[in-house]
Amino acid sequence: MSPVVVLPILLALLPSLPPSWAQGGASFHPRSSHHPVHHETTAHANNSCRLRNIAWLHMPKTGTSFGRTLIHCACPASSHKLPVHDSQGREPFSLISQWAHPPWNRRGERPREACEGGFDPRHSLLFHEPLPAEVIQDPSSRVVALFRDPRHRLASSFHYRKLAYGLNQTEWLERQGGMRTAEEYAAFPGIAGCQTRMLAGYPCASERHPVTSAMLELSLSRMQNLTFVGLTAHWGLTIRLFHAMFGGECWEGSWTHLRRGDYDPSLSSALRPEDDPHDWEVWKAAVKVFKRRLKEFGFPDEAVRAVRVWG
Repeated sequence: MSPVVVLPILLALLPSLPPSWAQGGASFHPRSSHHPVHHETTAHANNSCRLRNIAWLHMPKTGTSFGRTLIHCACPASSHKLPVHDSQGREPFSLISQWAHPPWNRRGERPREACEGGFDPRHSLLFHEPLPAEVIQDPSSRVVALFRDPRHRLASSFHYRKLAYGLNQTEWLERQGGMRTAEEYAAFPGIAGCQTRMLAGYPCASERHPVTSAMLELSLSRMQNLTFVGLTAHWGLTIRLFHAMFGGECWEGSWTHLRRGDYDPSLSSALRPEDDPHDWEVWKAAVKVFKRRLKEFGFPDEAVRAVRVWG
């Protein structure tokens, strides 16, 4: 049987990320880290990642570990030094910052030659910042983003320190003290709508910028122009699609989940789409874009059908 026929079949047999990962569970590994997965039906199936001038729209609780894949792509000369597993208990931001291009290096060190041109210097690699207008409107900037079912993203944010990037943190600590449930957290002014806001250029959490129908329309429009759209719940397919689109090899570090956040699944099950209606629309649009690109790059029908809005 021809390798062109065999490899898509093998690709279909490799499982997508288990639901437990989407809820902050155990890490996912390919069946063999010694045999990277390539999608031979594309023109980019080679050892060189062709994506440059990357701007990562990094929304909270959508997959910090994806930064390792981006660095492996953008910094080919030094990314082999990025540890696959962290034996010192450091946070993913600390690991990633070792190889990040300034201005994200807080110590102001000189740019690393290996990352020159790899990342758009106008947008932070490390922090959860919205997209600046000059970046999203610049056709030379390659904006990538992972999206997550808002029920799971809210539950994970609630479990992990009740995140509220964008709110005054001193005031937030005082106001969320009596918050006991994920539903209370989602209903707090400025918390829901994080993914919608950040696509539109606003902070994840903001009482000053309530989500409007116009903001949602802008975010959905921008979604269509993103260079890459991935789904946290389908980590395996996301990594494989990234390399099918831009070349380069899958490597072991891409499959390692650095930030485990085990939490009670009932936190997610207690939330409904109505608790974050605008992000639910963004999520549905992201799923549609992801599935369309899987088809465009020749992924098996079984893999495409496995991606669903309700997961």
